[in-house]
Amino acid sequence: MAVAAAALLTISCEKQEEELIVPVENNKEEVVEVVAPEEEPKVEEPAPVQLPETRLSLNEEQMKNIAPGNDFTFRFFEKVYDNSVFETPGSKVSYDVDNMFLSPLSVQFVCGMLGNLMDDQASLSKMLGFEGEGIERVNEYFRTLTGDLVKERSGSSLNLANAIMRDVNAPGFPEEFIECLKKFYFSDYLEFEAKSLEDQPVGERPEDLWVKDKTSGLMESAPLPVVPKDYSLLNALCFKADWVDKFDPSSTIMGPFSNGKEVVGIVPMMMKTNKFPYFKNEDFRAVSIPMGEGAYYLTVILPSQDKPVKEIVKSLDSETWNKMRASLVSKELHLGIPKFNAEFTHNNLFGLLDEEFVKDYSTQIEKKLSEDFDNTIWFNVLAQKSLFKMDEDGATAAAVTQLGYFTSPGGEPDPIEVFNADHPFVYAISEAGSGLVLFMGTYSGKGAQQISF
Repeated sequence: MAVAAAALLTISCEKQEEELIVPVENNKEEVVEVVAPEEEPKVEEPAPVQLPETRLSLNEEQMKNIAPGNDFTFRFFEKVYDNSVFETPGSKVSYDVDNMFLSPLSVQFVCGMLGNLMDDQASLSKMLGFEGEGIERVNEYFRTLTGDLVKERSGSSLNLANAIMRDVNAPGFPEEFIECLKKFYFSDYLEFEAKSLEDQPVGERPEDLWVKDKTSGLMESAPLPVVPKDYSLLNALCFKADWVDKFDPSSTIMGPFSNGKEVVGIVPMMMKTNKFPYFKNEDFRAVSIPMGEGAYYLTVILPSQDKPVKEIVKSLDSETWNKMRASLVSKELHLGIPKFNAEFTHNNLFGLLDEEFVKDYSTQIEKKLSEDFDNTIWFNVLAQKSLFKMDEDGATAAAVTQLGYFTSPGGEPDPIEVFNADHPFVYAISEAGSGLVLFMGTYSGKGAQQISF
């Protein structure tokens, strides 16, 4: 009993001790940890594109002529686009300007050569962007440009050639004219006998063989279907370049192409996700795809859905072009562009040159004809034949200009922007550093496979 009582007492005392343990309150203020809300991830602003240095060796004064030269390009392109139908007594010619491809630069070379036959070159100099300056400045500019453009570069090739052609029975060109064009335009001089060519098929005439050689076989004949009477001036411009980052053929898909309002067919669309030089305003978006190790750009100008191509063509000038180039940013895009070919021939270009020049040239020729009809050399037809090809490897372009004389003439939004050229657009090939436009075209989905819904 005593042991049991002792044990009970011990347990009771332990319980009392436990009950007497009173927790001491912490007088310190309770610290409440404030958790900052998670910050939304910052959207990285696209970095400005650092344009490459131009590979042209034009001096500071000559570089100033790039902008007015491009103004001629955009102005001439717009005139051709706006004049799709030519009517003469008994004939009517229509041109597919919605799928045209031109090299206004090639036209500039031919006009530069022509200026050396004019007594007063003021209107021609003004048209080509050399207002107030003599033909010497024009010649020097084209000589430097020719030497620069034909230099061999890795990943690209560009051939530029000029020629003078004359019927042996026609009045001879002044010797100083021939020497001038050889010196400044590196021109070939070819003679032919028109009578002996009357039955010669297209493709085998002297000018056809010259064209085939200078375009590396891309073109089989000169622009004019018949040999010009007496003489002609020719320019050939041939370009080929690989993409800096080629498209994967296995990623090319057949996709819909619309006219801006409804789907008109399906075309092969080359697809790639990468960073590209990019521009956007309220009228259009543009992407410049580097070619030839970055020496050239192919720029696709895609109008907003409510903007027709015609308005974009009308709005382009050197100021708009240069602002776009200066505002390019490197932006990641889901890019889709059509894989297509284009061919275009226009035989009525002379009247689309600047009106002031055309009037001045006509006045000078009329005066010469009244003084010495038999020995006056003059031209009244300007034609160009051009082609373009774009595929997963790169782009190929060629143009031949001929100046002659005839007696009659769903789900979650994707953070990467989609640039899908699935409706009519404008495109241009330019020298990346200077912005000099070599070729320019429009595409409306010609050749798209028709589909029904």
